[in-house]
Amino acid sequence: MGIVIIPGLPPTLRDVASKLYRYGYRLYKQGANTWLLTPPKGKLGMYITDDQLVVGLNKELREIEKEQGTLQLFTQFDTRWGKTVYGNKSTDTTMKEAGCGPTSLAIVIKYLMENDCLTEGDETICKTSSSITPIDTAKYAASHGRVSGHGTAGDPMIKGISGQWAGYDGTRVSLDEAVFYLQQGKLIIFLCKSCKGYGLKAKLSDKPKVTYAGHYMVLSGVEGTNGPDQLFSVMDPGRNENKAMHYIRRKELETKAGGFWWVFKKQEPAMMVCLPEES
Repeated sequence: MGIVIIPGLPPTLRDVASKLYRYGYRLYKQGANTWLLTPPKGKLGMYITDDQLVVGLNKELREIEKEQGTLQLFTQFDTRWGKTVYGNKSTDTTMKEAGCGPTSLAIVIKYLMENDCLTEGDETICKTSSSITPIDTAKYAASHGRVSGHGTAGDPMIKGISGQWAGYDGTRVSLDEAVFYLQQGKLIIFLCKSCKGYGLKAKLSDKPKVTYAGHYMVLSGVEGTNGPDQLFSVMDPGRNENKAMHYIRRKELETKAGGFWWVFKKQEPAMMVCLPEES
């Protein structure tokens, strides 16, 4: 199934809707400013107003992707690779200690590869192998961004992607561009530099308490307007679920982020709807 064109649906949401359709969802316009999203069997349908359409569709997509394993959280301390030396020097530290960069990259590339798999009847056809793990991205990043004694430099890690994985590429983006892509269902790698966020069970009205001095993570969603309290969903490869960062505010990303990177399939930029020019 390719890109789904639904009358009245903003072009920026076509990719999100198309992914939902692969899982059996259907979306119908109901009146002037209301939509009906019908899920696969066993789930209840929902009505979504125009002003909640971006957030509503993206949240539902992320939920089903995690349920189906299309979006998978890798952790750098996983016993399968946590003790593996990350780098080409004997003095380099392990994935558990310094592998947040390549682990975040593995999350995103794995996701892109999984979405290269299309369902045709009862058969799933994959254009690429989706068996990538942090072991693969760490081997790559060892000579593309690894900084012994410090961690990973983001730009070299991202710029070399096309030479390692044919059909994929990446680029540094601004925070506003990151928001634009997140609203279209994309994932964004970011570098936290003394930023603070919220844990899984934290009250978002309280002060954020989860912090890192320097740590790569993945932004997987956004809601709210572009003010300081705009809320972003986070996939944190550095800690277990109860101690990890799950949410972060825009004001933290504006002042305490070392960069944002979008990794994509090479044909994606041509399909994107351009960012509106500033007036």
